[in-house]
Amino acid sequence: MKCYVTYESKTGNTKKIADAIFTRLKIDNHDVSILPIKEVNSEVKPDLYFVGFGVEKGTCPLATGEFLKTLHNAQIALFGTVGLGGSDVYFQHIRDKVMKYTAKDNEIEGYFFCQGKMPMIVREKYKAISNIYPQNEPIQLMLQNFDKALTHPDETDVKNAADFALRMVKKAGKIHE
Repeated sequence: MKCYVTYESKTGNTKKIADAIFTRLKIDNHDVSILPIKEVNSEVKPDLYFVGFGVEKGTCPLATGEFLKTLHNAQIALFGTVGLGGSDVYFQHIRDKVMKYTAKDNEIEGYFFCQGKMPMIVREKYKAISNIYPQNEPIQLMLQNFDKALTHPDETDVKNAADFALRMVKKAGKIHE
């Protein structure tokens, strides 16, 4: 089975997850390529696309969406990093928003999202608001979430991404049988 691992990463978080997926598939002797989204060769048609991105405003960045629009009759596994925690409900919401970029003839095999650290400027903004409104509970929660995210993606996230990759290849392989 031929797989493409393609991603968009501004902070390095999503690249770390893409590298984990690529490495796991390579170790298990799959025919796999890894490239940033802007470098994908559209003439090569893999059996499965792993498409990754850092979540922006609850969805994928524009370049990822534009790339997804070019895919037809493709099997796709989404992955990415999210600054705002680890809620499965939120992850499903992200998947649903991203699916709007994909043609109906594509199959979304699954998705994997994990927390990712955010730029320090985000914390500075939260802190400035907190200084003005110290009793604002949502802002305090945002600061706590930011601090928790500083260590992500961590080794558990990397392992979970690699395991996700194998599950998606097995799932996609059954469709090809």
